[in-house]
Amino acid sequence: MKLRHTRTQRPVGQGFFHMGMVKLQKGRFIRYVVDCGSMAMYTSARNREISEAISQWGIGTKVDFLFVSHAHADHVNGLRKLFDPPSGLRVETVFMPLLSMEERLFAFARTSVEDPLAASDDFYREFTVDPIAALTQLEPTRIVLVRRGTQDGNAPFANPDTDGDSPTGAQILMDDQQDWKLVGSGVIGEHQPADGERVPPATDQTKNIAGSIRKVNVLEMPDTVGLLVTDKNSIHWLFSPYIDPLVKSKERDFLEKLAALLCLSVEDLAKKAANSNFRLELLTKHESALRQAYMDVEKDLNLTSMCLYSGPSRQPASPNEVFSSSLHAGWHFRLSPAVRCGWLGTGDADLKTQSRRESFFKHFGALLKNVQTLTLPHHGSEHNFHRELLDRIQPKFCVAAADQVGKWRHPGSGVIQAVASFGAFVSVVTSGTKSLAEDDVYLL
Repeated sequence: MKLRHTRTQRPVGQGFFHMGMVKLQKGRFIRYVVDCGSMAMYTSARNREISEAISQWGIGTKVDFLFVSHAHADHVNGLRKLFDPPSGLRVETVFMPLLSMEERLFAFARTSVEDPLAASDDFYREFTVDPIAALTQLEPTRIVLVRRGTQDGNAPFANPDTDGDSPTGAQILMDDQQDWKLVGSGVIGEHQPADGERVPPATDQTKNIAGSIRKVNVLEMPDTVGLLVTDKNSIHWLFSPYIDPLVKSKERDFLEKLAALLCLSVEDLAKKAANSNFRLELLTKHESALRQAYMDVEKDLNLTSMCLYSGPSRQPASPNEVFSSSLHAGWHFRLSPAVRCGWLGTGDADLKTQSRRESFFKHFGALLKNVQTLTLPHHGSEHNFHRELLDRIQPKFCVAAADQVGKWRHPGSGVIQAVASFGAFVSVVTSGTKSLAEDDVYLL
C-alpha cells in the first residue's frame, strides 16, 4: 500500500460534520475536518459525535486542516467543543472563505429566522462579529482566508497536463517538516484586515494547553491554490477549494432594508458596523431588525460557500491500483478495481443556476473524473441541485447531511429521484448512528 484515505460523514442531524485521514508510508498521517455543526434541535447528536471523534483520534491529536465551508450556525457551532484546548483536538491550519461583514450579518439573520436557539450560541455570535478572533480561540497556527481567484483560473491539476507549480508566496505557509505543499497559481499573502477587524499579528503569541508558545498567522489565498499531500512515491492526494460567491446585489438590498429599520443611511450603518462592539449590539439588541431585513430580501438565497475536492491529483493509471470499501446507511460496498476514489463537498453552493454550475465545472475540470462520493449541495435542497451534476461528475455515492426540520424537505424528493434514476447510491446522514457514511480507499 502506498496511500490510504479514510473519511466519515458523522450523523449530527441537520448540519454537517466530516472528518478524514490520509495515511502515508512509515505511519505518518494527515488529518482534516470539514465543518462541525448542527441545528440546535440536534445538539445532543452533535455532542455525541464530537465526543466520538475526539475518542477516536485522541485528546490533543493534531488536525492538520480545518475547512469551514460557510457562515451558517449548523456548520460551525460545534467547532469550539471539537477543538476545546483542554479536552479536544488540536487544529493546525484553518481554511475558510473570505467573508465581508455584511455577509456575516446576513448569515446570522438567516440563522435567527430558521433556528433562533442556534443564533443565541456564544461562539456563533463571536464568529459573526469577528471570525478571526473567534477562530483564534481554537489556538491554530494559522488561519487562511480563501477568496475567489481570477475568472480564467482553475484548480491545480484541473488540466491533466499541468505539473503542480508553486504559487507566489507559498513559502509563508510551508516548512521543511510538512508532508504537504501548496500548488496552483495566484498570490498568497498576509491578510489586510477590514475596519473594526481584530487580526493578531504574526508576532502575537498565545499559549496552548501544554504551555508552549504558538504564533497565529492570518493569510489570504485564491481558490486556484490547493494543498498537495506528498510522499516518496508517485501518489499525491489533493485538497482543492472553490468559492461560490454571494450575489452582491442581494448584499446591498439587505443593508438598505436593515438601515431603514434602524433609521440610518446605508453609509452610516456601514460606518457603525465597522466597529465590533456595534456589530455585537446588532446581534443582541437589534436581532428582530436583522430578521426582518433578511425576510424582506430572501429568495432561497445562499451565501458565499466553499466547495472542496479531496482526492488524487491525477487519475490512477490503472483501475488495479485502487481498492475502495464503503459503508453507507448500513450497506457495505467493495469497489475493486475502482479508478474513482475522491470526495467532493459542495457546502451550500448554488449549483442549480447554470452560470454558477458552469464555473464550478470549469474550475475542477479533470478532477471531476476522480470523484467517487459527492455531497449534495445545501443538504440536498432542490433549490441548489441540478441533474447535470450527476451527468458531469458521475459519482457512485451521493451524501445528503440532513434530518427532519418542520416542513423542510432535505433532501428534496426530486433530488432523491434524480440520484436513483442516475443509478448512484444516496445516503441521507441523519442524527441516527446507523446512517453514518464511510469510505476507505487504498492506492496501491
